[in-house]
Amino acid sequence: MGFDQYERGSRLMPEDIYERIASRANTKFSLSRQLATALFFILAVATLNYYAPAHSNSTERFYASLMLVLVAGPLWLWRLGIDHDPPFIVLLSVIYFYTYGLGVFLLRSFSGSVYGSDISPQWVEAALRLSLEGMVCMLAGYYAWPWLPVASVMPRFRMRWTDRRAVRAAGYVLAIGGVAASLAQIPGLPKSLGQLMVYAQDSTTVGMCILLGLWLMGMVGNRQMLLLFAVLVPLRLGTGLIGGASGGAIFIILTLVLMYAALSHRIPWILVLAGTAAMFVIRPLELPYRAATWYPQGELYHASNLQKAEYMYGLIERTAVGGEVPPEVLIQAAAGRLSMFPMLADVVSETPSVIPYWSGASYYSLPFKLIPRIIWPGKPEEVTGRTFGHRYGYTPVEDPGTSINFAQEVELYANFGSYGVIIGMLIFGMIYRSLLSMFVHPQMGFGALIAAVFVVSSLFDIETGTGLVFGGIPWTLIYIGAINAFVMLLHFEISDLDRHAATPALR
Repeated sequence: MGFDQYERGSRLMPEDIYERIASRANTKFSLSRQLATALFFILAVATLNYYAPAHSNSTERFYASLMLVLVAGPLWLWRLGIDHDPPFIVLLSVIYFYTYGLGVFLLRSFSGSVYGSDISPQWVEAALRLSLEGMVCMLAGYYAWPWLPVASVMPRFRMRWTDRRAVRAAGYVLAIGGVAASLAQIPGLPKSLGQLMVYAQDSTTVGMCILLGLWLMGMVGNRQMLLLFAVLVPLRLGTGLIGGASGGAIFIILTLVLMYAALSHRIPWILVLAGTAAMFVIRPLELPYRAATWYPQGELYHASNLQKAEYMYGLIERTAVGGEVPPEVLIQAAAGRLSMFPMLADVVSETPSVIPYWSGASYYSLPFKLIPRIIWPGKPEEVTGRTFGHRYGYTPVEDPGTSINFAQEVELYANFGSYGVIIGMLIFGMIYRSLLSMFVHPQMGFGALIAAVFVVSSLFDIETGTGLVFGGIPWTLIYIGAINAFVMLLHFEISDLDRHAATPALR
């Protein structure tokens, strides 16, 4: 598990959490492992280029290959112990390559929309060059942050959860309570309370991270972990799939992977690859599933969660096992939904020659994010995805409900052009590192590790608009504060019980 068993009779949590994260004593990145890693990246680049479709030219493949090579940089720095933080930036780099580079080697058509024609190679190359520059700037901002003067004045949160029993109890309560909230259906829930339900469901992820961390430190037995991996995780992932949003399930898995890697110093690449394979099966099935369950005319619109689960299971079984859909069709559908560079190319081709820059208009919702809707019921809604679809012709103007993912890098270009991408991605990289540094430091404590993993995991969603992703950070920090208060309350209650139990013995 990466660590020796903690003293079984101890009720105390270890205080050396930062040392456990930063130490590489038990997982040295030996020369042989470095060579094996380098060989893997070389083979991956060669294989992808060999099987790339004929219509992708050498320049496009070159830019995409460099994005994959760039993933090796954060991985090397983390494995060597130069980067002491949890490997958030490593996983984010992989996601970035999936989003802006992998499709070059898979897609048979580079189209900005489902029904659009192929985009000219001129604009595809421009989009891939911008994507590469954006990735470089993101990494530069991330690694430059500790050297900037402002980094020294950032707040440092200490969340020292000291009693193992209280932490373990909190893990169970949050994990089980979150699953219950995910399974519950509350019809007619006001929009002002909708976000509270989302955080109630997110408690599952926090609880699972707590239990996983305790297990990695030898403080929870294998039987308890069976509850986590055999019951809680499948239930939470299943509720996400039933809701028709596989992205939520993907981000839960990535959060657990990040938690595991932070304490074990190993990224479970087999799990990452298995999740990738599952994504290429499940993502294409979202459209028929949503058609059956989301809309009034769908056959399962009024169905129970159990009926929806059976329907989803049937879709997956017929697709993955029965071969109802050819693998090539699944790959094209999944890669098309995952890849953002064709949309970026489409936006580059029309902006500003046909459609003027937005000049920051799409970020209108950010100043209002701190005001809860329960206080301001008329607060402007986040409709940037709908406006984007109308503006660029992805959805008809008479369709007021359909929203298009306005990926953050696409949004930067649509607002400010190439300089917007360069400066914006540099700032994003700084934000990523600054959030980690607020929680990961020598005086952090176990609670701060949980907070760091949960807070930054929401930033994996780079294909969603800036307002929706970054605008939620202040409320996520408040939510983490509430979790910390809950755990500390359990500490006090258990300490009080200890005092009462000890009193008769002293008489």
